[in-house]
Amino acid sequence: MSFDPVVPIAAAVLLLVAVLAFLVATAIFSRVRLLSTVRRGLIAVALFGVAIGPSVYGPADSTTLTSSNDVFIVLDTTGSVSAEDYDGQKTRLEGMRADISQIVEHFAGARFSLITFDAVPLVRLPLTRDANAVVSAMEVVQPELTLYSHGSSISEANELLAQTLKDAQDATPEHRRIVFYLGDGEQTAAEEPDSFAGAGTYTNAGIVLGYGTEEGGPMLSNAGLYTDDSEEPEYIMDRSDYPYSVALSTIDEDNLRAIADQLGISYVHRTAPGAIPGIDAIEDTADDSLTETGARTLIPLYWIPALAAFVLLLWEAALVAIALINSQGIGRRR
Repeated sequence: MSFDPVVPIAAAVLLLVAVLAFLVATAIFSRVRLLSTVRRGLIAVALFGVAIGPSVYGPADSTTLTSSNDVFIVLDTTGSVSAEDYDGQKTRLEGMRADISQIVEHFAGARFSLITFDAVPLVRLPLTRDANAVVSAMEVVQPELTLYSHGSSISEANELLAQTLKDAQDATPEHRRIVFYLGDGEQTAAEEPDSFAGAGTYTNAGIVLGYGTEEGGPMLSNAGLYTDDSEEPEYIMDRSDYPYSVALSTIDEDNLRAIADQLGISYVHRTAPGAIPGIDAIEDTADDSLTETGARTLIPLYWIPALAAFVLLLWEAALVAIALINSQGIGRRR
């Protein structure tokens, strides 16, 4: 038996003693029925049981998988990720979400970090072994608001990635740093993209994943407002010439290959779901760093005293209700 208290156990004990003393004193000086005092005392004891969080350890053979891989996911969230040219007419972001789920599953036990970029780069998730946190973060990631989209650079996250990788190397130099860059390579900013060579200095392995087609796809508009699925979707318009037409986003594989070369990793074009080519080779070089720890998880048992408290409180409430009904009946007869 172990405990995972909601409040300090010492404070819970003092509170329990005070409540029980009050109940005893009330029973002595106010002549409260013994059964009522016992019932209320049991309620206090049950709530005390909830507060101290009784728990038991899981099976002795349960293990937590850890590895010395640090996986950095760099995700393009510019408006072009909403282009509908992935696996038919799905958005590129849908394909990115599926591939990131595959990456997380593939590198079990690794630490993960998620960096997104549009107008500004952002570390959405610092390094963590909580794989579910990565999946949850991806569920809420959306393309940048169309209103604020005024040209973007595919190298916007370059400096942030390089600094994040350097910090990771300084903290745990024995770990391997694996980078996955997900984007379409479309450079809409006026200037040329910067080089990722600086980040490549700290990168041991990884893959640049490219999304989109040469034909291009229409981009869904993101107004940042709730929309009903039954409504007609709105698309980003090309306003360079009248009459306006739906803007198309196309992949630029030359830019993506350049990023891969600068990082010293491979490039893969992703057009539909399926296993990511080359990902198995990265795992093969990391197998010897995979270790298991015997850390056991706690299984909470607070629900047992909570159930007892619930039943006793129902009993108490029923008696109070009956007493109120009886008192009203006596009042009417008078």
